Amino acid sequence: MRLRIPWLLDIESVTKADDVAELAVHPSTDRALEVRGPLFNRFVLRRMLSAFQTDGNPLPGFRGRNDMPRSMEQERLRRSLDKLSNEKNFDRALLAPAIGFVAGGYGKLDDAMAGICLVLARLFDQKAEDGKQLWDNAQIVATSVRPLSSRGLMHRMLGRDATARRQILSAVGKNPNGLHAIAITTANIAETLKKMRALNDEIRRGATKNPQSPERFWLLVRTAPETLFRHVKATLSLPTSGSILTRDALILLHARKAQASEPVLGYEFMSAGWSACPAASYVVALCWCIWTAAQDEAAGGTSA
Repeated sequence: MRLRIPWLLDIESVTKADDVAELAVHPSTDRALEVRGPLFNRFVLRRMLSAFQTDGNPLPGFRGRNDMPRSMEQERLRRSLDKLSNEKNFDRALLAPAIGFVAGGYGKLDDAMAGICLVLARLFDQKAEDGKQLWDNAQIVATSVRPLSSRGLMHRMLGRDATARRQILSAVGKNPNGLHAIAITTANIAETLKKMRALNDEIRRGATKNPQSPERFWLLVRTAPETLFRHVKATLSLPTSGSILTRDALILLHARKAQASEPVLGYEFMSAGWSACPAASYVVALCWCIWTAAQDEAAGGTSA
């Protein structure tokens, strides 16, 4: 759906699976956001850039495809996280609320996410504490970047978004990847936990079988980001409709809706493109750890 008023806004909202897949990696689009174009576009871009930067520099997830320092940094992070994924040495005490939430016997989602936030924060600073504050701050940042959210507007007016980012950065040792993990990745993990709980309920009712491998498990619970942003750098035509988008148009890729219609396509990590998430293996291993522990509990075992 195209929203275009000359000089005011130019935004393309995309939900078709084929379009999302192609536009995410199209050579004429980039996730390096520049405050240019129509007035409302600039407002949205300014909000995004202010929310996801440290010391005036965009987070790695908002830097361009040809940014070589970004590519090298992301590759180092991927190798480090892959090593941790293979070791599977997760803090079960911190994950206990998530295990209980998935098992359905106890635990609230907010408590589950507080523990997971601490697990992620301690990847960057072992001294991180107060997972509840981290999760609260992650939700504030996520809400503050929604331009039409009244709650987000209130956060911005009161400076809560800036305070939330500072507190997250302090907890992760000022590491921009840590800010990304808490402020962005956790929203997807929360939705994944809900799917894991629903899957566990189906298994208990005998409606489906328990997946016996992490690969099969992930196919059942994978969750794409709600929205991905791309900035048009050169004129292009949409794959499905052929509509023309000109430079500085803003594309909203509704990846979660597209994935719902095409579950075989994995948008959660954009693994096939230049913007692939370096934490893919780690997130799958973390969720698989929670899942297997929850199944042990259901069978009368322990998650301790």
